[in-house]
Amino acid sequence: MTLFDFVSSSNLAGVSFSLLSGIVIELLLIPHILLISKRKRLYDVPDSRKSHSECIPRLAGVSFLPAFLLSFLPVASFYGGSVRELSFLICGASLIFIMGMKDDLVGMRWSYKFAIQLIAALCMIASGTFIDNLHGLFGFYEIPTLVGYLLTVFLVVYILNAINLIDGVDGLASGLVSIAALVLGICLYKEHSCHYAALAFSVLGTQIAFLRYNLCSARKLKIFMGDTGSNLLGYIIAFLAIHYAMPGMEGNNNDYAIVIAWSVVFIPVYDALCVVISRWKRKKPLFSPDRSHIHHKLLDLGYSHKKVTTILLLFDLLIIGTNLFLAGKANVNLILLIDLLLGASFYIFLNIKLRVVYSHLNPINKI
Repeated sequence: MTLFDFVSSSNLAGVSFSLLSGIVIELLLIPHILLISKRKRLYDVPDSRKSHSECIPRLAGVSFLPAFLLSFLPVASFYGGSVRELSFLICGASLIFIMGMKDDLVGMRWSYKFAIQLIAALCMIASGTFIDNLHGLFGFYEIPTLVGYLLTVFLVVYILNAINLIDGVDGLASGLVSIAALVLGICLYKEHSCHYAALAFSVLGTQIAFLRYNLCSARKLKIFMGDTGSNLLGYIIAFLAIHYAMPGMEGNNNDYAIVIAWSVVFIPVYDALCVVISRWKRKKPLFSPDRSHIHHKLLDLGYSHKKVTTILLLFDLLIIGTNLFLAGKANVNLILLIDLLLGASFYIFLNIKLRVVYSHLNPINKI
């Protein structure tokens, strides 16, 4: 066996360990969380905006951080991951984890949550992971450090909230994150960033195990990830996407890395943008909850949770597949324009169908 073969096989073993251990650890933890949730009656209570009609435990996200750390850190230490990067990443993730857990248990004011998210984003910058090059997007390449810091803070807070907001249908947020983790894990592995590829695959492993319970039809086994899980997943995916898009990232000279980075979060980010625009046009508070998200539109058209999730995951794969095909063949700005047109077309199509449905129910009613 050559040295290259040994390194390649050990790298594959490392990411495989993270994937499999993530699955096993999560499968071991969730039954205990289910038991605690039921004994302490820690449920997600349905209301007029939510799409479930029964009280369901919502603390599965409490298991995510320990599962990530136990399946990722042994591999990261083996491959010599930067102590600075890992330390600040864990600090930021821990802050988001604690914030989400408090919000799930007793609630939390949005101003406090926003402050904690800002600190967590600064932790990411302190780890050395921040945007310093836009790869030609909007005509910009290298950008001033301060601008990069501000842009990083904005995107981290935006992405983690976008993934939190789209967590309204069984399997949707987890499925989108699983696809993102798989794509980023493969890309990071190809660029020999094996410790962060291991992190991506540990995320994938935990979500595979979580989906076994989240999509379960038996009520006694069903559980939601809660804000703890969705915010933490958003933070980790934001870190991996930004880290991969950095031009100095361990030999990554691909100017289209930024295309892959935005592709894996496009649907939640675009959905959050459309919701904000919709509320602004209707002169409603931007942060007030409503049923204007893309999954709400599909639910209102009569699709089941599983069908809504399937449709949006297929649309996610279409966006990512299209962008991967076009990367290297088209300008990054053209690829972004195509994505926006695809997103807008899908939203317009749904709105037209909703108008038809509502017009049959009540000719006076308008969306």
